[in-house]
Amino acid sequence: MTKEFCKKVEKFKDKEIIFKEGDDLNGAVFLVLSGKVRLTKKTGKKQVVVETVEENEGIGDVEFLGGDNGPAFVTAQALGKVEICRLDPEEIKTLVNRLSPLFKKMITTLCSRFKETSSMLVDFTAQEANADK
Repeated sequence: MTKEFCKKVEKFKDKEIIFKEGDDLNGAVFLVLSGKVRLTKKTGKKQVVVETVEENEGIGDVEFLGGDNGPAFVTAQALGKVEICRLDPEEIKTLVNRLSPLFKKMITTLCSRFKETSSMLVDFTAQEANADK
């Protein structure tokens, strides 16, 4: 991903919440310009770390490319000072629409599988954490 598609640049302080699980992001995709962002998923009473996203990595890209414009799957929190840009979804759609139908289907399927696997991993991690009590 590159900065050429940035629609809006936002800055966050350490531990500041960028968005919460369940928030309506309207299909937004973010690019981390600097810093790190922790992605967590609530399971029961615990927050399970799903991933730490670093500079030049995306947030929401899997959902966007998978065709899922539903609410946020995770909570995103700044680790230290973070600068992110909100990518223009129309620009990304234009690029995706240039792909062959077969390749678009492959990307959609891969993103769905990734999201499902991530969800299963979060559930497993939560079960392991509860078993350790």
